[in-house]
Order: sequence, then C-alpha cells, then structure tokens
Amino acid sequence: MKPHRDPMYLEHVRMTGRALGCCICEDTSNIHAHHEPRFLSEHADTAYTGGMGEKASDYTAVPMCSRCHGELHAGVLDHRFDGDLCYLERRIMKSRQVCLMTFLAAFRGE
Repeated sequence: MKPHRDPMYLEHVRMTGRALGCCICEDTSNIHAHHEPRFLSEHADTAYTGGMGEKASDYTAVPMCSRCHGELHAGVLDHRFDGDLCYLERRIMKSRQVCLMTFLAAFRGE
C-alpha cells in the first residue's frame, strides 16, 4: 500500500503553521510541511510509515520551521529540550491533530 499524497493537505499544514507557528518553537516564518512518520522515541505511531527511503503519508505532516526541521533531521533537536522526547512527541502529535481536525472541518464546510 502506497502512502497517501494530498497537495491540498500539505498546503493546509503550511498555512496552519504560518498562522499558529512551528509545532516545536511556534515561529511563524519559513514553515515547511514535515512528514513525521513515527514518534521520536521507541514507541511506534499507528500511521503508515512508508518503506525504506519512502516518505510517509501526507496526513502525517506537521508544520515545522526551517530551523527545527533542519535540527530534527540532523538529530540535534532534542538537545534544546534537555532530551525530553516525550515533550517533543506531545507537541508534534497535538499539531498533527490540529491540522487534521481543521482540514476536515474546512472540507466539510464547518
């Protein structure tokens, strides 16, 4: 099963980030739609994570500024939070929920 692709949803994630800020630091500039396939710790997310080298579903994307995005991919983001991965996971999950809920509400015309 291939991961879902939805350019409209990715644009919604970027718009949400420009309005509410990065899911990590709340900066509203230079927002990217980061595909977050799993939690940062050893616990697995229930979302489809994709194959090796394959991007996760667009519905796993969260708004992230370029600084946090770069630090996450470099593996140094947790140092800003004294290694508190649970805190980072909660922020990412909350942001993902907000994006999905507001996208569905807009889609239904609410």
